[in-house]
Amino acid sequence: MENLEGTLGITSIQSVLKILAAKNPACSWFVSDGWNEKVFYFSTGGVRLYTSEGRRIARLEDYLVRSGVVSREEMDFALDVAKKDSSTRLVDVLELKGIVSGAKVQEGLCELVYFELCDLVTWESAFFEFYEGNPPPEIFDSQHPAVFGSLDIPDLADRVRAWSVEWAQLKSKLYSERLRPSLVTDQDQAMDQLDLMPSCQPILRLMDGQRSLREIALASSSGFPEVARTVQTGLQEKCLRASLVKEKKAVEKPEILDEIEKLEDALDRAINKILVHKRIASGYEQIGEGDRASEHLYVVGNLNVQAGRSEAALDSYRKSVNLSPQNVSAHESLIRTLNDTGDEEGALDEIFALAKNLVTFGFVERACSSLRALTEKVVNRFDIRMFFADTLFKSGCKSEAVREYLGIADAKRSLGHADGLEEIYRKILIVDPVNRHAREGLKREKKRRVGSRVIWLHRLSSIAAGLLLVCWLVSEGLARYAWANEKPEIARLVESGQIDTGLQKLRAVALKFPGTFLAQQLCDEEFNTFKSAFYGLEENLTVARQGKAEGKLVESRELLVHVMDNSMVDSQVSRAGESVEMIDDYRETWARTRRRSEKLLQARYRREAFRLARQVIENYPEGAQDLKIPFLIQSTPDGALVSMDGINAGYTPLWISVRFGRPQDLVVKYPGREDVDLDGIEQRESPFVNVSFGKSK
Repeated sequence: MENLEGTLGITSIQSVLKILAAKNPACSWFVSDGWNEKVFYFSTGGVRLYTSEGRRIARLEDYLVRSGVVSREEMDFALDVAKKDSSTRLVDVLELKGIVSGAKVQEGLCELVYFELCDLVTWESAFFEFYEGNPPPEIFDSQHPAVFGSLDIPDLADRVRAWSVEWAQLKSKLYSERLRPSLVTDQDQAMDQLDLMPSCQPILRLMDGQRSLREIALASSSGFPEVARTVQTGLQEKCLRASLVKEKKAVEKPEILDEIEKLEDALDRAINKILVHKRIASGYEQIGEGDRASEHLYVVGNLNVQAGRSEAALDSYRKSVNLSPQNVSAHESLIRTLNDTGDEEGALDEIFALAKNLVTFGFVERACSSLRALTEKVVNRFDIRMFFADTLFKSGCKSEAVREYLGIADAKRSLGHADGLEEIYRKILIVDPVNRHAREGLKREKKRRVGSRVIWLHRLSSIAAGLLLVCWLVSEGLARYAWANEKPEIARLVESGQIDTGLQKLRAVALKFPGTFLAQQLCDEEFNTFKSAFYGLEENLTVARQGKAEGKLVESRELLVHVMDNSMVDSQVSRAGESVEMIDDYRETWARTRRRSEKLLQARYRREAFRLARQVIENYPEGAQDLKIPFLIQSTPDGALVSMDGINAGYTPLWISVRFGRPQDLVVKYPGREDVDLDGIEQRESPFVNVSFGKSK
């Protein structure tokens, strides 16, 4: 059976239930959010369940009492008997004393386990782990009291799966178990409207807008499914309303550290410490503290090894090493686990990686010790042997390094691997310049590669190349001297806008010294200069186009004229010229519109004047400065005094004109009422301003 783990959700729950319904294997299911947990151990025809206090639906004795199977007095009596004889179960006491039949208790136990499983469906922000095998032994001790009994596991799994499907549909309306419902009508009316049984009265009575769905289910001794269905129906019938309390997640570093501290306190109480350690590691990883996260993942790996789950342990160790390469303990545990599982090749790779890390951290001696123990196992792993030899050399063991290099060379020659032999011999000669075996081996490799005649020809060519190099170096030096003298002047010309003149001077220097590195550099310099100038002017065109669209015509025209004066590309000059003509036409068009608006205002055609003024403001705000805009001030009641900048302008209804872009203090006053300030009136899109006065002073 495949092990499952991850974030708890409807999909993952259904995957587990599908396995339980189909196979009913002996398996363990752990669910935890760090502070609370549930542990289910399913065996053939039975289940053992432990739930921490924060997520417990009810204790078995309390559930049997509140469901009416036994009375409180009978249960207290049975508990006293079971307490005196620790070897006798509560279920057996109830049956032996004739209080209730074992079948009735089993029926109640089945319902309790069902509701505990239903609680998983609505549990948010939890992780789970499901595998075939026994649970930790802590579930069987007295510090973690659990309920257990013989149940029809496939039937139970099918019932919970049906509830998970139903909750997936209810969730579209209820969102979360954190939903807090409250009554809109009185309780009796809600009972009639929802057609509920009298037994549902406790549910409605607890709907006060302060309790969540889960709290209502626990306090009313009702199952969560019943409460969820009731609330969903009530919301549909509009006799309930609800609010969702947002779940505050830790985001800032202090919040995450506080959450981690609480999780570490919960470790002592947890049965499955793996899920808690993973959650703590996730928190440390979230705030960038990889070393601490690595330590917790290392503990997770150790716990998995103790449980016999080697693959999960290997995965945890690898994550620990990736987060903190200096976690040597995790690396060593990873190697040990690989050896235990028979993956010797993987263990060798990890030892090699560990040795590299040790060298990086300065533990050269320790790295040598780790690799020295592998010399017999890695005869043909030349990458490991080369690293070992290099590490020996770094640690000062030069004679041992030489022996290892020679051993690698001999092994490669015997296998016919000629690649890298020359490098090995050169490393030997660096350590031991008079080593005869290395000298002979290097000569042999050179002859094998090129032949003796080619070697002499190569020597003569080297002499000729040396002479050419001297000549070239002289030319290169002269070129760089000339460029150093011309560069400031060229930079000044380019910065001042004389790009063409600057480029001509730059080309002259390049043509004077062909074949030098500087010539190629100057070609790149010319290209970059031209490219920078071209894209700079293109950016000016773009900015001018955007400015024109925003009505910034003066600024846009200046940019376009700059492009026409400095561009070396005809297409840019042409586009800039066309845009300048368009801007000039555009400015003239709206200047005429402004003049028409002012003339219409003088002729007292105020509405048409307002319409044209708004067009000028929206399309050419730069040309709208001091433009007069007419407004009709009306008030309820009429006869209100209108003052502008402290000067009385008349009484409403009254036409006034304000200037665009000039702040004006416009106030409407009516005796016995609060004054109305009409700030920003020039921004209105209608010429009609209706003023309604507030309460009397």
